[in-house]
Amino acid sequence: METKKKRSNISPLGIIFFLLALISSGYILSYDKNLNSVMAEVKDTLVAVEDAKISPENEGKPVLISGKLYVKNEIKDEEFNVSVKSSKLNRTVYIYRWDKQKIETEDDDAETRYEWVKVWSNRVEHPGYKGNPTEKPIEDKEFINKVYLGDFTVNHADMKRFATKSVTSEGLDATTAKRFGLTVANGCLTNAIRERANIGDVMIEFTYVDLDAVNTVSMVGMQKGNELVPYIGKGKGTLHDLWTEQMSKDDVFNYVSKNSKGRKILAAIVFVILGLIGLNFFRRKKEGNALREQSECDKETTPEQELQKQKETEDND
Repeated sequence: METKKKRSNISPLGIIFFLLALISSGYILSYDKNLNSVMAEVKDTLVAVEDAKISPENEGKPVLISGKLYVKNEIKDEEFNVSVKSSKLNRTVYIYRWDKQKIETEDDDAETRYEWVKVWSNRVEHPGYKGNPTEKPIEDKEFINKVYLGDFTVNHADMKRFATKSVTSEGLDATTAKRFGLTVANGCLTNAIRERANIGDVMIEFTYVDLDAVNTVSMVGMQKGNELVPYIGKGKGTLHDLWTEQMSKDDVFNYVSKNSKGRKILAAIVFVILGLIGLNFFRRKKEGNALREQSECDKETTPEQELQKQKETEDND
């Protein structure tokens, strides 16, 4: 009698999710451990600097500074004569074009269908379709300005957390816009006529970080010249953060301690969720193998059944 090869219940996807569970939760716990380690290291050496003044004696030390963010000069888009007193000014160009969008339906088993609709978009897609533009007639641009906190220069990577707002119509130059065949409308420059936009029409929006809306901020890191850079501990932990509020030394340590508990809970949640997904793949693999084996058993015939079939055939003959 032929011996059947036993199917494996090991699921490759299940293994991947179990590994993801271990790696992800392990990374979170490792980050938490390293951060707590560096916080313990700077407990007696962290310097709270008054008025965010640069002091040579603090060079290379972990420092905490607080104050208002500010810039010394306006930043300007020379091409369109738009200027603001901010850390950043963005010019974003939108084009009116055809876009292929999925038709939503409540029937999960329904065939996926799409429709073509006209949209304002800052991306060039489906170039050439029914007159869609192949490129933007005016390019996007980002203009950067130096930002200060006291005597310190703030890295622009730390400014990404601040929301932007649009330049109003009052801040746009209609005379300059006219040279590009554009007009000022609803805080934008455009060649579209009210609601009757045509494929290929352009709309330009200018956005900036409103520093006047940002209250006192606090930053922690290592003083290096006129900047705060990540303070690297003796282990692998680093200390470098920005808060949109006034923070004392005690506030910083309490903040890290409070978030440490949250990270441990997060690590547990990540491990459980990814682990359960992996376990589900193993379960489905096992059930699938059981169904296939049952199906094969139903198709097989015993020797007695073969003899019975042979006898019935002979009787019919």
